Amino acid sequence: MNKITKYFYPQPVILLPFFILFILTLLSPIHAFAKTYYYNVTDYGADGSDRKDDTSAIQKLLDEATEDDTTVIKFPAGTYYISRPLYIQSNTKLQLNSKATIRRSSHGLGHNMLKTSDASHVSTGYPGYTLAHNITITGGTWDGGDISKAKQTSNLIYIGHSSNITISNTTIKNCYGAHSVEFAGVKNGTIKNCTFYGFRYDSDRFTSEAIQLDVCYKDRSSGKWTPGYELDKTACSNILIENNTIKDYPRGIGSHHVLKGHYSTNITIRNNKIARSSSSTQGKCMTGILLMGTNKVSISKNTINHYYYGVTIKNSKKLSIKNNKLKYNTSGNLILESCDIKSQKRKFTVTKDTVGEQEFQYTCPGIKGYVKTDGETYHFGASSKEHTIELKNKIKRNQKITFYGKDTWGNTYYRIYYVS
Repeated sequence: MNKITKYFYPQPVILLPFFILFILTLLSPIHAFAKTYYYNVTDYGADGSDRKDDTSAIQKLLDEATEDDTTVIKFPAGTYYISRPLYIQSNTKLQLNSKATIRRSSHGLGHNMLKTSDASHVSTGYPGYTLAHNITITGGTWDGGDISKAKQTSNLIYIGHSSNITISNTTIKNCYGAHSVEFAGVKNGTIKNCTFYGFRYDSDRFTSEAIQLDVCYKDRSSGKWTPGYELDKTACSNILIENNTIKDYPRGIGSHHVLKGHYSTNITIRNNKIARSSSSTQGKCMTGILLMGTNKVSISKNTINHYYYGVTIKNSKKLSIKNNKLKYNTSGNLILESCDIKSQKRKFTVTKDTVGEQEFQYTCPGIKGYVKTDGETYHFGASSKEHTIELKNKIKRNQKITFYGKDTWGNTYYRIYYVS
């Protein structure tokens, strides 16, 4: 392996009068001389053209990170195999070529792929948001490997007690029974323009999210919520999740813990596409977006298709949920429970569709729109009462009935129903 040599480009300094420069240098000497170091993993022993283990070579570069400078690690096109977790510290940028893949080998299927830590690869003992900061992960693919052989569940990318974290423009795939990305006590975190797919169910079918937000805590019933990190009740704050595509996960985006007095705050989820594909052979996906114990939440312009539930929010407050397209979510498109907004069960329910009769009845509280069937369109207004329509023709077996509607927040709802 080549000896590591540091190359850097000093940050540009604007020419100032001598006395101003002198004062600024005294006030912030570290920032005045901060450096950025650039590395290419192939120059230091990693080889993307073979199947040999590259863990040590990559980790050696990750360990070059310092508190004062920025470390940029570039991955050219190729596949880089890892058998153990990679530990990432503050001020580190991982830049993967669009054709670069970091793949977990069969020997590492029970491990995280990437985890925040200190210089000694320790992640405990750091409360609040003090473990790591200023981390960027962009480009390429993170591949959890051949999860058909996995026997132990594990998150792929696991970020805890950290701040200023960005994951963007990357594909994250092949996760067994856990979360592709988990933010555990993260402040100022962004996940954008990413694609998630390739989930394999374990015995617990319904509590794994492609993107999970959690509180660092432990309770008696479920044990450690965020194992491997300090359990000091730190929640997430200032999180942006946008423009991602999520396919065939039990839950697309969400959380499944509530800790009174420690809510995740300022959560924005927008412009994401979450769907169960029609070709999926897995069990039905449960919830597109499920949040619990959150405060100041904005959910907008997301498309969620073919889940049991579209958006479910529990034990939360200060919500803005608008302009989402919630399609074919059979058990409910929008459900709020124990929130500061009156419980809203947005669901089309057919109550009468007798073959050979012309009367058709259904409920859809708080939604107005229309029903289309047998070449005719029937409009209805928002009401909590049952709707009754006199059809122009008698109902036939297997007749297709299409619902379309909007609620007062601008969320659109679709359902296709067939008479049994």
